[in-house]
Amino acid sequence: MNTTHTSTYADEYFQYLQRRTALRKFLRTAYLRDIRKYCQGKTIDFGCGVGDLLLMLPSGSVGFEVNAVAVEYNKSEGRTVELYLPEEDDEFNDDSIADEPANV
Repeated sequence: MNTTHTSTYADEYFQYLQRRTALRKFLRTAYLRDIRKYCQGKTIDFGCGVGDLLLMLPSGSVGFEVNAVAVEYNKSEGRTVELYLPEEDDEFNDDSIADEPANV
C-alpha cells in the first residue's frame, strides 16, 4: 500500500486527537458543552474530528470531516459521519462566488 503525504498527515493528526492529555480533554469537553446548549434538534457538525461534539448532540445529528482516518473511526463507533471533499463540492468551487461583493 502506498502512503501519501495526505494519508500520513491524516493518520498523524488523528493520533494527536486521540492522545490528548486529561486536562486538554477536560477543557475541550467544557467548551463543547457550552456550544451544545445552542444546538436544538438534529445538528450538522462540520469538521467533526473524532466526534467529541457528535457524542453530545441529539440523535440524528451528522458530521462531515475531511480526514478519512477520523471518518472511519467515527463510523466504527457508530456515528453518522461522511467524508467531505471540498475539491468535489460544486458550491465550494463556484468561481462566481468570488466575483460577488461582500455584504459588510
